[in-house]
Amino acid sequence: MQRVCHELDMNFGGSWGCDSLLPEEGRERYLISSLMEEAISSSQMEGAATTRQVAKDMLRKDQSPKDRSQQMIMNNYSAIQYLVEHKDNQLNKDFILYVHRLMTFKTMKNPEDAGRFRSETDDIRVANEITGETVHTPPAAH
Repeated sequence: MQRVCHELDMNFGGSWGCDSLLPEEGRERYLISSLMEEAISSSQMEGAATTRQVAKDMLRKDQSPKDRSQQMIMNNYSAIQYLVEHKDNQLNKDFILYVHRLMTFKTMKNPEDAGRFRSETDDIRVANEITGETVHTPPAAH
């Protein structure tokens, strides 16, 4: 099942610009819904604690996030939209840091860390907020 999901994930992404995959009627609604689902699922994997329905309602109605979990989802959705709109931009430091600011808006312990690279500390880990399990240890700052 993981192999099939991985193949679907890897192969479907290259087809977003293809007009023949989806019928004209409902295409935009389907694509927007898919982007919302991606933002919700990704944020939930990183610890956002809210239901899919609450999150989708917030995104559909363009409501302000009520807590950090909803803010994570809103940020992820905004970043995905930005990336889709700017997919042809050159990947450079400024572009990466801007996307980082989009992804971390109002969610970081130190807001000044948004949109900049780490320069000193290596004691960072990404953990499942429920279990405490380390899910990612980033490379050294240097």
